[in-house]
Amino acid sequence: AETYHFLFSPSACPAFTFGEGCKGDCGKKCKKDCLHKHNGQCNECSSKRWGIDCKDSCVNCVTDCSKTNGVCFNCKPGFKNGNHSCNIPCEAGEFGADCSQSCFEKCGADCVERVEGICPESDTLLYVLVLVMAIAPVFVALLYRSFGGKMSLVETKPVLIVEEIEENSVNEIHPEEKGVVEEAEVKSASETVQPQSHSAMPIPVEKEEQEVTPLVVAT
Repeated sequence: AETYHFLFSPSACPAFTFGEGCKGDCGKKCKKDCLHKHNGQCNECSSKRWGIDCKDSCVNCVTDCSKTNGVCFNCKPGFKNGNHSCNIPCEAGEFGADCSQSCFEKCGADCVERVEGICPESDTLLYVLVLVMAIAPVFVALLYRSFGGKMSLVETKPVLIVEEIEENSVNEIHPEEKGVVEEAEVKSASETVQPQSHSAMPIPVEKEEQEVTPLVVAT
């Protein structure tokens, strides 16, 4: 019964033995007792290594794998088959962690990349175009409702600014130039009024000289 137990349960092998039927010699293999009775491993494997003498790798596991059989709890995006160190890449139409996501649901076609599930460029542009066409009417309606009443103020503001600048430019005349401008304005005003004054003045009429007849007194 004891031999039968050893045959089917290597973990119960006595010291310095390992494997099926406890036929392995740890002393010969490791120069000491084996760390693992199943495979006769002498020392603990480092991270992402497993198997006899740590010859096998499990780099596609999210965390470390079992040191005896390489089983992973979760696979990195782009890989699956956690029971065997996540050694199988995602197949067509699959992407993501453990290849659990569908490219066809995301892109409507197969992905060009298995980690993030990147869609083909043409399909991506088509998807963006459809999305923009669907959102554009709603955006325009909201924009019109929010800013439509203020459009006239926005349009007239530059005109008001120009008029204000012109008014300020007239008021900001240099003192030396101000006298010249005032003199020119007075001269212009006098020239404008002068024709009216001439037209209002009566035209003098020359009186004809009358001959004076001497008065003769009779004696």
